[in-house]
Amino acid sequence: MLRTAKINKEITLWPTVFSGALLAAVLAVLPATTVAQCAKWDASGDWVLYQGPLNRAKPNDSSQLRLQQTNAVVTGTAKAAYVVGKRRGERYGDVDGTFVRGRFKIQIFWNTGEIGVYEGNVLQSGRLQGEAWEKKSPHIRYAWHSSTRMRCG
Repeated sequence: MLRTAKINKEITLWPTVFSGALLAAVLAVLPATTVAQCAKWDASGDWVLYQGPLNRAKPNDSSQLRLQQTNAVVTGTAKAAYVVGKRRGERYGDVDGTFVRGRFKIQIFWNTGEIGVYEGNVLQSGRLQGEAWEKKSPHIRYAWHSSTRMRCG
C-alpha cells in the first residue's frame, strides 16, 4: 500500500513538473525584446527608410528623413525620388508622429498631396522595420526598414 501511494504521488506531480519545464524551455528560446534593451530610444537624426524586402530594396525605393524627437513626439522633414511614367522628380514633406515603447508611427505629408503612413518596431539590431501605406489606400501596404540603427538615449 505504501508503494501505491508513492506511485500515485509521483504521477500527480508529473504534470506540474512537466508544465514548469515546458514553460522554462519556451521562455529560454524566445528572443529578448529589444524594448527591454533600452529604456529610451531616440529617433533624432538622419534616416533612410527603404521600401521593399530587407537587403533587396533599391535606393530609388527610399525616403530620406531628418527627424527630431522630444519625449514621444517625432517631427521633421522628408524627401524622396519619384517616377511617374517617364517623369522623374523629388517630393518633399513634413513628418509628424510618435515613438513610444519601441513602436514607431509617423505620417509624411508630401507636397504631392499624398500622406504616407509608416508604422514599425525596433529590431534586435536596433534598426526599424514595419509597414507603410498611402493614407487613402490603407489596403495596399509595403514593407519598409531603416538602414540606420536607433540610438539609446
